[in-house]
Amino acid sequence: MTVAIHNSVAVRKKTAAQFLKFAGDIAINLRVTEKILAEIERRLFSPDQALFDIEIVKNNLQKVKALPPETLTDEFIQIQFAIDQEFNLWRGLLEQRDAKIETYHLRRFFDTSNQTFDPAVYVALAYFYRGSENRLEHLSKFDLVLTRLFSLRDRSRREARNDRDERTAELSELFARWDGTESDPPHSSNAVFGAVARFEEFLLEAEMLVDFEDLIRSNIFDRLRAFKRDLGAVFYEPAVAAVSVECNLLLGNVFNDLLTRANQNLGEKLSASFDFAGAFHDTSPNVQIRVSEILTQLREETELHDSSSVREDASHIWDLLNVVCGHTGADTESSSSATAFPSQEPKSATERLAHLLATLDEPEPDVRMLREYTQKSKTLWTIDLNDFIKNEDPDIDRICRDVLRVILLTDELCTHELNQPKDISQTVFEELSRVFQKSLDLGEILEELLEHSEGTTQNRLLFVSNKFFETRLKLERTIVRFSNHHLGLVRAPDAAHTSKTARLTTAAAPETAKPGRVNRWLMLLTLVVCVLCAAAWFFADQMAANVPKSEDVEELNAAELPSGEHFVSAFRHKGTLFVVARDSWENLQEDQKKEALGKLTGIGSPTKIETVIVTNADGRPMGDLSTQGVNVSPEL
Repeated sequence: MTVAIHNSVAVRKKTAAQFLKFAGDIAINLRVTEKILAEIERRLFSPDQALFDIEIVKNNLQKVKALPPETLTDEFIQIQFAIDQEFNLWRGLLEQRDAKIETYHLRRFFDTSNQTFDPAVYVALAYFYRGSENRLEHLSKFDLVLTRLFSLRDRSRREARNDRDERTAELSELFARWDGTESDPPHSSNAVFGAVARFEEFLLEAEMLVDFEDLIRSNIFDRLRAFKRDLGAVFYEPAVAAVSVECNLLLGNVFNDLLTRANQNLGEKLSASFDFAGAFHDTSPNVQIRVSEILTQLREETELHDSSSVREDASHIWDLLNVVCGHTGADTESSSSATAFPSQEPKSATERLAHLLATLDEPEPDVRMLREYTQKSKTLWTIDLNDFIKNEDPDIDRICRDVLRVILLTDELCTHELNQPKDISQTVFEELSRVFQKSLDLGEILEELLEHSEGTTQNRLLFVSNKFFETRLKLERTIVRFSNHHLGLVRAPDAAHTSKTARLTTAAAPETAKPGRVNRWLMLLTLVVCVLCAAAWFFADQMAANVPKSEDVEELNAAELPSGEHFVSAFRHKGTLFVVARDSWENLQEDQKKEALGKLTGIGSPTKIETVIVTNADGRPMGDLSTQGVNVSPEL
């Protein structure tokens, strides 16, 4: 359904004064839509696009102002036609840009923005999506922005800001104004009556649900999605859109309430992270895949910090949520178990990331796809992809892309293979070994490149090196944690007295652990420590060098930092602070070190400090703080 807004007979019959108001509303709505799309594009790492030039519109509106208010002359009609043409061109350009944005991205934009949007933003977007072609993408976006327009957020709940009759009347007035017609009473065709009645059945059904399993068994999300898709143009009738908003809000609140009742901790975490209820009844094509990805990520993060008993209690809930993400309305009686959804993931991290690694081989990589992946990781979301794939020197560009490959693989291995309750396979072991060897090779190359580079190139290489080092620290900590869990690795009791370098020894290993596997992990740990010590030495050397001054690189006075008496030197690159510690650092208690690291993130800086890395004068890591937590263990 394309709503003929600009060329209708009703528009042609407007007086000059009426048309000025009408055209002004359209211009404002299109400009607001343009700015919202630009913000989402920026988050998706899309190229910036210039604002539409409205000079022709402004000049013609000035001509209209000069005409008598009640005029309906041929000159006035010609001016209207010229303005209509500009609006149609503007809308067409916006529709091309919007075609690359999913409803998922729009929802994420609203949920993650640190601002409360003015209702005029939702009105402008509703105008835009209602006037576009009737595709599933636009129907779902129109449904989303109307729900946000007519609701208020209160913690995990959304409440309607007016009742259905008021909402219907408000939409009737809005739609009439957009169409350039008089506000007529709501449409009352059989199709509209039937659609409203069906929505009311969904409302009644949602109110009757008694527990979370009952909600999943009802398959209500799948059925509601299918019903909305089948409505077509009827969905854009005021009475239908108004009751759809009511249904969205009620079902969302029922979902959050029943989930919290089933598992309070999990319910609160999910409701705070993403509008899952809204996404579950979203009609857009790829939303179930997107929601499944978010659920997988949240489950991994949650289970990483929960005890085994807590994970077991929540496991059934996770399995039920996965059922909702299924692409077909399967028999929920049988599919609510974990076995109904066997994992189809490839065996290795390299295979899972094949599409990302492949695009890095292309002359123009798909930065949108890369950005979508990095935004899912607390470690990777701050990465500036321009530093990795936008270097003018082809040799440096190739090296930085290789570094990015290793960073992506490392994060994937930490998130999946090294976050499992079972032992790793030979395939995973070999993959880890390849990643370590590649890290060693790239570390040497980066060191040489930094020695012979300067200016902007050196600044970019510093950022690449910083992220590379931070990722390897994460891998080292993950392996130590994994090894302790599987092999019973602990520090020797006399380690603090016999050496400043931490030593690991094996406690009684589980009977199921094979000697060969223990040796492998000891070899891996040795290799990791070598990698990280080499990297730390490299970065300590860089700190002592004359770091180029720029807004992203800043040499600091170590003595003026919190606990500065324990530091020799320091410099900041973007959001990462590197500090060389004195011997006195080792004499501090663990809680004192953690407190000192925490205070370092609060120092005055053009860029917020999110990562702190402390080494000694020999380059050995002594502590670090990042989005993964704080680590001051001697095992560093």
